Amino acid sequence: MTVVIRQCRVCNPNGIHCRVATRLAEIISGYEATVRITGSEGMVDCTSILDILSLALVQGALVRFTAQGPDADKVLTAVEALLSCTDDP
Repeated sequence: MTVVIRQCRVCNPNGIHCRVATRLAEIISGYEATVRITGSEGMVDCTSILDILSLALVQGALVRFTAQGPDADKVLTAVEALLSCTDDP
C-alpha cells in the first residue's frame, strides 16, 4: 500500500477554520486514500471536521499530512493546493 507524507504551513490568516476544514474533508472524500493530519496538538483523521478543528491550527502552523492508499499522492497534491500560499484569486 502506498504511503505518502508531506509537510506544509497553514497560510490562511484565519488558520484552518470551519470552512477550510469542511473543504479539506470534502476534497479528501473524493479519493481512495486515508489521510491523517498531525499538528502540535496530535494526529487526527481528516474525515472528521471536528477532529481537524480540534487541532486549533493557526496561520504559520506546520502540519504533516500522511496519506495511505492508491490515491495517496494525488490526494496530498489536492490538499497542498487548498492550503497553499498564493496571490492568485
